Amino acid sequence: MVLSELFNELNDLLWALGLITGSIAFLLLMPKKYSLKLGEYPLLLAGLFGLIMFAIIQIYS
Repeated sequence: MVLSELFNELNDLLWALGLITGSIAFLLLMPKKYSLKLGEYPLLLAGLFGLIMFAIIQIYS
C-alpha cells in the first residue's frame, strides 16, 4: 500500500521533471531571432517560465 503510493508520487515527480526539462529545452532551442527578442525582455521570459511552472503545478495538484 505505502510502496504503491510512493511509486505513484515518484511517477508524478518524473513526469513533472520531464515537462520542466522539456520547457527549458524548448526555450533553449528557440530560433535565435526569438531568443534574442526574449533576451531583451527578461521579465517576459521569467513570466513565460512561471506560467509553465504554474500549469505543471495545476496539473499535478
